[in-house]
Amino acid sequence: PLDGAELLVPRAAALDGRAFYIRRVGSDGYRIGHKAKLSKIVNDRRASLDPDTEVPAAIRDLVKQEFSRAAGLPIVWFPQDAPEIPDLPRLTLIVADPGWEWASSGEVRDRVAEWTRSRGTSDRLYPGSLVWCVRRPGRHLRDAVELLLAWRRVQREVADGTLGAEY
Repeated sequence: PLDGAELLVPRAAALDGRAFYIRRVGSDGYRIGHKAKLSKIVNDRRASLDPDTEVPAAIRDLVKQEFSRAAGLPIVWFPQDAPEIPDLPRLTLIVADPGWEWASSGEVRDRVAEWTRSRGTSDRLYPGSLVWCVRRPGRHLRDAVELLLAWRRVQREVADGTLGAEY
């Protein structure tokens, strides 16, 4: 027979990941306290981000950093119109705006197809030289960047001493 403590441990373990005031103590204990965990501070900083200016700018910067690290091809960053993409007989990587989301059908797919076929009013001579990179559907990239920005804020606050020594 199980006693009451053995039944509470799995429930407390499940709450530990979601609750801001339950801390793990030792290998099998938990403590409920008045001080929030660091995850609450990070979530608060994430909630205070400006979703219209801060996050898109950070996404663009991170995308540029990642693609620039090992760039062996010429890169066209976030074109807004077809004439911005050169018509050259060499491979060219086109990194689409992170606001575009790839789908099997829809506006983005039609735009990519049109811009690959033509450059403004004239047809492209080398449409096969274009390699497109478009964000996959979902919020994964946005969520990851929001979390990164929140952790950077917390790191800055800890370094400045504004967050407190307990963190």
